[in-house]
Amino acid sequence: MSASRKTDVLVDFGGVITTSVIGAFRAFGTAVGDTELPLRLLSGDAASKSLLAEHEAGRIDANTFEEGFAQRLRDHGVRVETSGLIEWMQAGLRPDPETIAMLTRLRAAGVPIALVSNAFGRYTYRGFDLTELADVSVISSEVGVRKPS
Repeated sequence: MSASRKTDVLVDFGGVITTSVIGAFRAFGTAVGDTELPLRLLSGDAASKSLLAEHEAGRIDANTFEEGFAQRLRDHGVRVETSGLIEWMQAGLRPDPETIAMLTRLRAAGVPIALVSNAFGRYTYRGFDLTELADVSVISSEVGVRKPS
């Protein structure tokens, strides 16, 4: 006897439905004169890591993150404008057409898709219809909990 098995798919947003977040942060770093600095701060500097975690969980808004991270950059010799900092950091992100096409095919075949994402900024999902990409979306800032990253 053969049993029918349904598979569910769990997908992340940044770096899966989009191009690499790390690549975007490196491009931002290159633009400000130190390719690796944003990643070093966000992964190894306690104050920067806290700002990111608090923002992704929705406990601080984008303006507060931008003010705090701009100061961390200044503390490391990089002068940036505070306003629009997150958008600049994400400027290198693009939709990944192959992943989007795969998700479209899977949904058309009846495979349930769940998307989980750590929100970052005001316009993280601009240009994306999450209801078209997934049956359910869990966004960190909306539920107050961030996923490990």
